Amino acid sequence: PPTPCGERYSLFSRERSASQRAAFRNATSSDRIYRWAQEFSDLPHLAGSARNTELAKRTVQLFTEFGLEVRSQTFPTVLSNTTKRRLRKINVTSNTPLADLDLDEVNIKKQQSWSSALPASNGFSGSGLARAPLVWVNYGRQEDFDAVLSLNLTGTIVMVRYGKIFRGDKVKLAAQRGAVGVIITHIWRANYFGRRSLNDDVMGKGFTLPKIPVLPISFRNARRILPGIGNGITSRHLPDQWRDTGFLDLLGGGIGPGDAVVELEVRRTLQRYNVTNVFGVIPGEEEPDKAVIIGSHRDAWTYGAGDAISGHATMLEVARALGRMANNPAAPWRPRRTIEFCSWDAEEWSIVGSVEYVETNAELLRQRAVAYLNMDIAVSGSEMLSLSGSPLMETVATIAASEVLLPNSTLPLSSMVAPFTAPGSGSDHVGFIQVAGVPVIDSTFENRTSSYEAVYHSNYDNLDWMSRFGDPGYLFHRTMAQFQGTMLLLLADSAVLPMYVEVYASRINSWVSSFASHPDNKFADFSFMLNSVQLLSDACSIGKSRRELAAQQDAQVDTLVSASRMIDRVNRVSYGMERVFVGRGAVDSGQTWYLHVIFTPSAVDFYSASTMPLIADALRTKNATLANFALGRVAQFIRRAATFVNETSVASPWYTNVLGQQ
Repeated sequence: PPTPCGERYSLFSRERSASQRAAFRNATSSDRIYRWAQEFSDLPHLAGSARNTELAKRTVQLFTEFGLEVRSQTFPTVLSNTTKRRLRKINVTSNTPLADLDLDEVNIKKQQSWSSALPASNGFSGSGLARAPLVWVNYGRQEDFDAVLSLNLTGTIVMVRYGKIFRGDKVKLAAQRGAVGVIITHIWRANYFGRRSLNDDVMGKGFTLPKIPVLPISFRNARRILPGIGNGITSRHLPDQWRDTGFLDLLGGGIGPGDAVVELEVRRTLQRYNVTNVFGVIPGEEEPDKAVIIGSHRDAWTYGAGDAISGHATMLEVARALGRMANNPAAPWRPRRTIEFCSWDAEEWSIVGSVEYVETNAELLRQRAVAYLNMDIAVSGSEMLSLSGSPLMETVATIAASEVLLPNSTLPLSSMVAPFTAPGSGSDHVGFIQVAGVPVIDSTFENRTSSYEAVYHSNYDNLDWMSRFGDPGYLFHRTMAQFQGTMLLLLADSAVLPMYVEVYASRINSWVSSFASHPDNKFADFSFMLNSVQLLSDACSIGKSRRELAAQQDAQVDTLVSASRMIDRVNRVSYGMERVFVGRGAVDSGQTWYLHVIFTPSAVDFYSASTMPLIADALRTKNATLANFALGRVAQFIRRAATFVNETSVASPWYTNVLGQQ
């Protein structure tokens, strides 16, 4: 029977959970994941398209067949339609245009419905016509623009190489320097990829719509328009730090502006579309009001076998296997906590689907959500498992990786896990941690030198590429399903959550120490901050002892009110600590929409995390007043976290103020 706290703890809970995890892993299948990947990536399915709507209905059907409780959420949103795109080189002698460049990708493998796929374009590009000389600015990072600080870019078309940072930041930085257009290219030369352009969204969450035209082009087209860029007295020499920039045979004479003049035209309209999120739920038995959530987006720029059908098909297999366990009449199983599966829509368009859900349900998520597991490009290679997320998720990932074996091997998955990194942005986990303060983790199998970037967001990201190069046999898709399901079960079935606050404290201590020890930061006063970090470390050390005691009691006690309450308090500390770091926008985190004071996307790279950005930005100004204010502001959150860990562990009612709306 349940305790007065609403929970029931079994003497055999650990053994039961371990056996359930093993049974789940044995039930997964590479063949099924392949079939779902084949079905969901056989045709282009852009958000708002008829095909993507069909796939939403298909997801509802599959979740229902799996025995899940199913619901969907359809809502209108505004997306961008590219109606015209043109690029041509200008004859500088006569000032007349030459022939238009062919911007279409070649259907090398005779892929079905190739002509109906989205033409290579950048979502939310500015609309307009620009005729101007080209200037090459490497990757288009802040440091690249700084390297040509003395070069007047006003009235030029900036050409940059794909990679390193979010493409929207390339456009933003170019526009700030006065550019009237941006061309994004890459340097892959292989025949399979030489004709490839890439579709991309250039507007991150919190961005404003770009006002200048932006166009992605292939390597071949880049080589057609770059000749002459170094000619002319105004052209600058290639900076020494750009010697790996690519196109060196064409840039040796300079980076422009010179005789390489182009006419760039992009026309786009904004149109309202309906998009649909789909949810499948396995209700929890002992703690049904607490939820562990897993999600992947369903929409793609084109076929999307990697991004993100590798994640979506893998999630379907996890849902199927767990649904079968929950509906097995011979040995019915229910998780301790609720498990929720989310099929997101319109992720490629500024993460619309999941953000709409989070913003609508932020208060409910703060009260109920234990963790969110994200899969986007779940598999693009087989050399390492890359993990990013909250430090609260490091331990559960470590345990899961130790239980899962590599394909056709006796080695554990943990043997190929890359170092855990901070969460950035650019996928569906962002709303959960930035708005609702839910611990998150994002996982992907990839190669150290990735060939996937050569097909990413293009028509070549299809089943043929994935089956031949990304994951032949879909073996690592199955391994990812086993890893994700194991983490789900650890979080949904463990009486004491494997989420360690002392790991969080250790990471914060490391980040603060790196700020404090840097010789350029000696002008700032770190004393209050260092004292605050020590308070948090001390509190989390006590929290660790309480968690270990709770785990011992769970192993020894069947039904005991005091043990149940202790376990409940320890768990509330574990997942609730993330909520403490959610601030009120720019005054706390340094950015308006991103509220997390520890992890916020970088101001110059939307994809990457900037650790304590309010502090980092203030230190860059070399202004002691600003730096000390930022240090004190974030230190208050760290002290608040220390108080939270201490008071929640003794059942302080103050906890409800942290968990709910702040």
